[in-house]
Amino acid sequence: MIFQHIPKTAGVSVRAVIGANFHAQRIAHVPDRHWLDQAFVFETAAHHDFVHGHFHYGALAGLFETARIITFLRNPIQRVRSLYFFLRRQDPTAFAPEDRNRFFVEQARSLSLYEFVIHSDRDIATMVGDYQVRMLFPFGVSAEHWVTRAFANLQAYYFVGIADPDLIDRSVFELCKLNGWLTQSRPELVNHAVRDISLDDGDRVSRAIAERNVNDCALYRMVRETFMAKYPQIAAGARTLVSIPEPPPDSYLTGLDGEVGMEQPLRCWGWHDRGTDDAGRYWRWGASAQMGLQLRVPQDTSLFMMLDLPSVHPRVEMPLVTLESGGRPLESECVHFRDRWHIGAWVPPGMANAQGTLAIELRCAVRGEGDYEQPAVVDDRFVTLVLERIYIMSDGGTAAPVVREFLKRSKRRTWIGSRLIHTIVSALGWTTTRAAR
Repeated sequence: MIFQHIPKTAGVSVRAVIGANFHAQRIAHVPDRHWLDQAFVFETAAHHDFVHGHFHYGALAGLFETARIITFLRNPIQRVRSLYFFLRRQDPTAFAPEDRNRFFVEQARSLSLYEFVIHSDRDIATMVGDYQVRMLFPFGVSAEHWVTRAFANLQAYYFVGIADPDLIDRSVFELCKLNGWLTQSRPELVNHAVRDISLDDGDRVSRAIAERNVNDCALYRMVRETFMAKYPQIAAGARTLVSIPEPPPDSYLTGLDGEVGMEQPLRCWGWHDRGTDDAGRYWRWGASAQMGLQLRVPQDTSLFMMLDLPSVHPRVEMPLVTLESGGRPLESECVHFRDRWHIGAWVPPGMANAQGTLAIELRCAVRGEGDYEQPAVVDDRFVTLVLERIYIMSDGGTAAPVVREFLKRSKRRTWIGSRLIHTIVSALGWTTTRAAR
């Protein structure tokens, strides 16, 4: 699979979703200096399963018959706004004085959005004018044919998504279904720039951007209309799609295990195999990322669940954990002791789907103080966890007050341990699911 990442089209977020389905060793990034290097892209694709980068259409010619090539487009007016505020967030001193990127950042930081859009510099004018359409056909095409040629070329792409807020969820959902991956519909927006609206002159800026993106706007409208015609069941609002299709597919694919049948009692997405132990047992859950579980559970009853997650690194502690199911937050408590987490969650009745499958999403943030400001593992990520065991108690509402108090006391005193938890839940007669590969 090759992901042609057109800058500022939610590419980092989409890349994270795709990358969760491939072995880390089989993923390759093409540096920007090779954006037109067809030979380099060919060689990289020959030795990897997932290749991504800001490369031009010219670097992909000849690969469409052998690779699944995907890309995303975005409303051109919003793409340029996003580009400007992204550049403003960068530190110009991070680039060498002769690096053009330093000039772009300095200009964005010193100018208003309108002044940046009408800039006379040729490179900046290219960045803010018809940039998406230029990335989708070989050089040398006359301007009057840009839109028709780009749209025709897109017909050979394996998938073309839309990165707008109202369609990004649906795009990711359909991409996952198309590839047989465990479907998820809420990509984490990991490269989102904060905007100072005082620098955005509203309609005046929009008109200036539109004037410089006539071809981009035309192509964008055509691609968006095509997408909506192909996938007509669009949710009314953004971020409202469920995480499990009805009915579920026969199987899904994962870079960890290959094909996995839907009869499995436990399925996961968002895990990676970086940072394993000698036996290769550890699954990774990255800081500021999201991880998902799908479990077969009793229906129409409240549940109490306890996740038992050992950590590879003894000093990792990330207590800012939230759990959701179907977009609804779950009441939960997180306890950390030595190199192990215990996360307890209360699930009200009716959260499982018609097949008795419960979808849970977990998110975490770095604590960011003391030792925890530094990455905990060698590849500059913050945490590597094992999903070792899940305890499930039906009619969790009955035991909730006792267990809630137990967890809160444990959090204050930090004396809870895995063996103690196992003893308690065994005595209560809970169902146990071991999260083995």
